[in-house]
Amino acid sequence: MHSLVQAQWEGVPHTQWVLHHDPSCATRTEPWGIEVISPLLRSHPGSTWRNDVRALWGFLSQRYNVSGNTNCSTHVHVSRAEDFTASELKCIAQAIIHFEPAFEVLVPPERRGNRYSRSSWIDNPHLAHRNLSRDQSIDLIESLNTVDQIIGVMNPGLSKFFGWNFLPIRTLKTIEFRRGSVSLTSDDTFMWVELAMSFIKAASIQNPPQQLRQYPRTTGGLKAFIQNVYLPTQPGTHGSSYLDRIFHGKDSSARLEPRPVSNLFPREEVEEEAKLYEKYLQTL
Repeated sequence: MHSLVQAQWEGVPHTQWVLHHDPSCATRTEPWGIEVISPLLRSHPGSTWRNDVRALWGFLSQRYNVSGNTNCSTHVHVSRAEDFTASELKCIAQAIIHFEPAFEVLVPPERRGNRYSRSSWIDNPHLAHRNLSRDQSIDLIESLNTVDQIIGVMNPGLSKFFGWNFLPIRTLKTIEFRRGSVSLTSDDTFMWVELAMSFIKAASIQNPPQQLRQYPRTTGGLKAFIQNVYLPTQPGTHGSSYLDRIFHGKDSSARLEPRPVSNLFPREEVEEEAKLYEKYLQTL
């Protein structure tokens, strides 16, 4: 593990566990707000990537008192061995818009109306801000033809501050899920990873909008959508118990519309990040 808190390490990215600052969870006193970034973890039959995550949490829990608050979150980057095609990205984007009310139920209250993980629909100047319904937004996405067009709609103003961030497609070949709450154990981490990974896999092989609309925008509809793609539990790939954990106790008919976040123009978003970073530097 290496530290980037004060740019103390230079190496090949995504090959080591890294400690990093995150202005959104920075603190002036103990407990110190630190972001942990994993190396690239590969999920395939026989992979030991879960053991690597367990080893990290074992190390931390033996040596530190780990805590979290509402400013903390779990972000998951998902990629494929082969790059996402424009057609797959379109299907994923449409499924995100369709099932957002179900995800709103699954995430805790502090991740709702969060300015750093905004609604892909209600906070989007290309969609709800133009008075487009969810179905109309899905139809708009259906008309897109290129990866850049899809990114432009899903991340307007090239802002990453949406619950699903498509910008890393250009650099890391990943889609980032930003809605997860703080993880304090390996099982917490696996829960959010499983949700993001299973949903993206299911969405990428569906045939929206006609097939997508057969599923209600509820937690039960989302679960059925994911389970429609056979994802057997096997070492190194999917773990259905982690998916069951996040759906446990949720009413299958539950849905919740997101709360809008006050709009910031892209320039203001950059300035806001800079202010947070400056505040963080003052604590060093």
